[in-house]
Amino acid sequence: MAEKKIRVKDRVLEILETHRGEDISGEFIADTLGVSRTAVWKAVKSLQKDGYAIGAGCNRGYCLAVSNDILSESAIRSYLKEPWKQLPIYVYDTVASTNKTAKEMALNDGIHGTVVIANEQTDGKGRKNRSFYSPGDSGLYLSILLKANEEIAKPAVCMTAACVAVCRAVEKIYGVRPEIKWINDLYLDGKKVCGILTDGMINFETGRMEYVILGIGINCMRPTEGFPLELAETVSSLQNVTPSENTDAISRNALAAEIVEQVMKMAECEISDKKAREMYRKEYRERSCLPGKKVSISDGKTVVYGAVLDIDEDGGLVTELEDGQVEVYRSPELTVRVI
Repeated sequence: MAEKKIRVKDRVLEILETHRGEDISGEFIADTLGVSRTAVWKAVKSLQKDGYAIGAGCNRGYCLAVSNDILSESAIRSYLKEPWKQLPIYVYDTVASTNKTAKEMALNDGIHGTVVIANEQTDGKGRKNRSFYSPGDSGLYLSILLKANEEIAKPAVCMTAACVAVCRAVEKIYGVRPEIKWINDLYLDGKKVCGILTDGMINFETGRMEYVILGIGINCMRPTEGFPLELAETVSSLQNVTPSENTDAISRNALAAEIVEQVMKMAECEISDKKAREMYRKEYRERSCLPGKKVSISDGKTVVYGAVLDIDEDGGLVTELEDGQVEVYRSPELTVRVI
């Protein structure tokens, strides 16, 4: 009986989520789900108790407010299309790190395509183990567990394609075109709005890459208390840089679903195809914001200066140094700044 109540509640939320801002009659929901109107009423009451802003009135039905933005498995599934709709999805209010949680799942025979999403991270990490600011109710933090095939196991190929996949998702939901700052950051209006990280897990018996965990952190809205002073000049949110009056109505659930679809399409359908890989590389280069810019490049010990000429076919940063020598940089551990 308890299982049925949970199932009805989740299915009611799926319907309301896909019709956010619309009045949907209890009769329509009941007929769609094959349950009683009383069951629908109980499900709505339970959702309201969970914090969902659902209006209800006589002869009006139920309406999920457009501003409602609670992350949930049911809401994300409501936006997913086949064949991705049945992927394992785990949504948490708070975790230390979605990548860490996904790693733990991988160690327990994790399923390809497992998605871990959090409203907040207390120990989010970026490149070089740097802290990734992950406040609650303003960002989207997700990790996707991918079984490594020959192409995904190649860091440059995986990162290049992943950046493009996330760019496409953001562009579709928000209507803006992100740029890519080498290697793995998404920028809009000259400020960072997203960071992407890949972690690999090697099978010690075979020596082969077994899993790749793709971690994605996006600033969707400006945090209530603003960004920390050390970040305020360099980071922004999609809400701040999207030229639309309706950004408050854009659901993080919809963005999460679109990212999952774009990444899974890349990982399962396209990355193994040479022509498709070339298209990802081409788009990565077209979206890159560094070519033509003067930069400093640091490995933590030494700093060199030069001008970025291009992004090569393998994702390397082609740079002409001050002495005229041309070098190609590939290490994700490098720090590159525009000067």
